[in-house]
Amino acid sequence: MTADDSPGGLTMTPDAEAQTPPGERHSRTLMLTDYQAELLTEIAKRLPDRLEASVAGNARTVAERMVATIPGTSIWQEKIGPFYEASAIAKWKGVSRQHVHKLRNQCVLLAVQTADAKSLLFPAWQFGPGGEPLPHLRPVIDALLPAARDEWSQALWLNVKTPRFGGRSAADLLKSNELGPVLDAARNDAARLAP
Repeated sequence: MTADDSPGGLTMTPDAEAQTPPGERHSRTLMLTDYQAELLTEIAKRLPDRLEASVAGNARTVAERMVATIPGTSIWQEKIGPFYEASAIAKWKGVSRQHVHKLRNQCVLLAVQTADAKSLLFPAWQFGPGGEPLPHLRPVIDALLPAARDEWSQALWLNVKTPRFGGRSAADLLKSNELGPVLDAARNDAARLAP
């Protein structure tokens, strides 16, 4: 894949089309936004050292898994999001949707239910760069339960940046394995706000 002269355009060379069915291998230009072109360039830089077709699977499967890791949007995105759907996490991690739901039920992952009760959305901030879940989520959720019974309140509490954490969120501290201050704050807030 090489950049051509048009803005956002990429030319696919025959080498890049090795997975294309016979008879369809020809150079073509894809019109992409500048962001899409930059994203594909950054992905292409990282592929030689990390990807072998014999290990990763066919190009379509790899592309589906990569795209699944891009969070979706919602009206709550500014406060809690962006979000992943369970199916996207399952594709990303190479597990079943049932396994993702099991992790939610075990408080390894936090999910919020949509108003129509048809979908669960998983806030993206609870995942590390490699998809690892936020550490120590279960004890914090347990401490918040007397006051923050619904997962929307829990997600908001975990993700709001606050002066008590030096301008960081509880989730930021948990990512740094700073459980103590988060647990203390969760217990204090729960005691103060419990009915």
